[in-house]
Amino acid sequence: MTSRRTLSDDATSRFIAEEEENEHEREQGSDSEIEDNLSEDDIHKRVHVSREMERQNFDTELFIDEIEKRPAIWDLESPDYANRILKRRSWEELVLIFSDKDDSEEKKKDLGK
Repeated sequence: MTSRRTLSDDATSRFIAEEEENEHEREQGSDSEIEDNLSEDDIHKRVHVSREMERQNFDTELFIDEIEKRPAIWDLESPDYANRILKRRSWEELVLIFSDKDDSEEKKKDLGK
């Protein structure tokens, strides 16, 4: 059985702290100075996702493995990459794999964006 690495608590905590610090810095600057043209809602979503990952102890290696199994998502040279239906189905499969059984349909839809 292969062991799977997970995002460490320290790394997750550092990421959350950096996101919160970046959010604070953005709030201090003008709207035109917001890095990466992120809206305030996008920033809050990133922080929320970071916290969700921390709670779930997200298995990054498994996520990467599952993405690699679906060339329609990432392989520009694959004929499947141009197939929007297959690409959408691949993302939906990932949502099913990584969502909790008790997640609402709205949350699953948000994961699939």
